[in-house]
Amino acid sequence: MKDWNFGYFGKGIDGYVHYTQAFNRNFPQCSRQSEAKRAEQKPHNVPPKEEESLLQILAELGGLFIIAVILLGVLSLLQ
Repeated sequence: MKDWNFGYFGKGIDGYVHYTQAFNRNFPQCSRQSEAKRAEQKPHNVPPKEEESLLQILAELGGLFIIAVILLGVLSLLQ
């Protein structure tokens, strides 16, 4: 870079550092090492899965049953 302008990353030494960090993150030198790092990393936006208790499952099934009964009642009134 002639005038040390790294575009999106900025100018001067700060731009160079940010550019280099992004480049190294996106194009790691050793593919085995990068695969191991990716396997260790967890996605940031996925919450940990909680085990559902039997009571929660029964409550959801009961709610679905009530919705089905209501829909059948409304359909019978329409006919």
